[in-house]
Amino acid sequence: VTAAAAEIPQALTNQLVDGGVAIAPVGGEYVQDLVIFEKKGKELLQRKICSCRFVRLTGKYGYGE
Repeated sequence: VTAAAAEIPQALTNQLVDGGVAIAPVGGEYVQDLVIFEKKGKELLQRKICSCRFVRLTGKYGYGE
């Protein structure tokens, strides 16, 4: 994912199959954590990689204006 969101949209995690992985910047508008999300059965595991700064996600799942 190449734009930051306050949390990973469930619409995205719903697309992951068992063993599927998504990497996304998650957190505040100006500083985020780069997080690996991995689907294991019905569980969604999360692991922080590092701090980062991406452009803000806009629209339905993004930050409010």
